[in-house]
Amino acid sequence: MKLKDIPEHLKNANIRPTRKKVAIIEELIISDEPLDAYQLYRQVNSRKSVDLATVYRTLAVLRETNLVHEINDVSGISFYEILKNNSNSHPHFKCSSCGRYFCLPDIDEERKKILIEMAKGFRTSTISIVMSGECPDCK
Repeated sequence: MKLKDIPEHLKNANIRPTRKKVAIIEELIISDEPLDAYQLYRQVNSRKSVDLATVYRTLAVLRETNLVHEINDVSGISFYEILKNNSNSHPHFKCSSCGRYFCLPDIDEERKKILIEMAKGFRTSTISIVMSGECPDCK
């Protein structure tokens, strides 16, 4: 999704494109890593007045309409990123030292089939893989 296309994407999802919603999505697009709600709030609030409740409400609406992907952390914190190419099955890496999340390349179709086959008998809607260790900056 390009920045100029945000209002149209919101309208197509039957979401009113308010300035605050657009600012939240802009921040998710320009971020090079998934953000938690508080990180997103701090970054958006530095440019445009927005409260944390608005960020949470907007993320919930965007998640329900499949515009963002939610990554659930084992600590109970959710991280969010713009859904790219309708693919929510790329793996992530979480640095255990600095806590940052990194997006890794998409899983190819053959590997996706293997992962889905592992859940035979279940209906798979998403694949979530999070590896952890130390990132290049922390090692």
